[in-house]
Amino acid sequence: MRKAILVVSAAAALACSGAASAQSLPQPVQAAIDESKKDCGGPAKLEKGFVSIKDINGDQVPDYILDYAHLKCVGMPSSFCGSAGCETQIFVAKPNKSYKSIFDDYVQGIGFVEIAGRPAIKLALHGSSCGRAGSDTCYSTLYWNGRDFKPEQGKSDQPATEKATAAGGDLDVQILEEGGDGQVANCSSNMVAGLKANGDGFLAIRSGPGSQYRQLGELHNGDMVIAFQQRGQWAGVVYGSETPNVRCHSTKTHPLPYKNKGWVNANWLKLVAN
Repeated sequence: MRKAILVVSAAAALACSGAASAQSLPQPVQAAIDESKKDCGGPAKLEKGFVSIKDINGDQVPDYILDYAHLKCVGMPSSFCGSAGCETQIFVAKPNKSYKSIFDDYVQGIGFVEIAGRPAIKLALHGSSCGRAGSDTCYSTLYWNGRDFKPEQGKSDQPATEKATAAGGDLDVQILEEGGDGQVANCSSNMVAGLKANGDGFLAIRSGPGSQYRQLGELHNGDMVIAFQQRGQWAGVVYGSETPNVRCHSTKTHPLPYKNKGWVNANWLKLVAN
């Protein structure tokens, strides 16, 4: 089972330690922030959420994540975000308590989870990252190997619940893709987020838009889905290995043809920028 790793805001963590200034940040982290401010060419505003503190590799030492969606260059456009998403930098603690950068790239979505007891990072990336069109989001998982986060050969981003869905049969309530003009997307990329470790620990995939329908499988924090039709608080989604193949520009309304689909409670979905 996967468990969400605790997220603590930098402001809260620094307040608890009695240090509220930017000087409390590790030197490599502060240096990266200072360099980014210079890139603005003028005043820069660090918004809430720019710095997050998490123990992402399970060593009980805080690590640092910089989310450049929350750094604003005052009075001018920012180069930190674009069609590929927003720049994200991750710094992890080394055994000697110093810090090193282990990730610096543009992402459309990111989640920190445990998979079979191992720390992992789930990424949603621009389609060009895997040789696809830019609008086709790619998904990747990096696993902690004791020194770094790396992809592993033979590991698939396909959730085990895909088999459960196949065994569960057809949906009781079909999910429709609403026809449009062929230009504006009829769906959106989302990440499962906010599930509590002391709760069920998973998001149920159901055969219809309600808890009374059959459960077909499970999703966990960090899993990526493509959301289509919504009924109340329930969203019809496609998930797993089929998500890179989803197209969202149909001009005709029709039931979704994908195998790995179902209804989930949309309260646990976080929109990912395209």
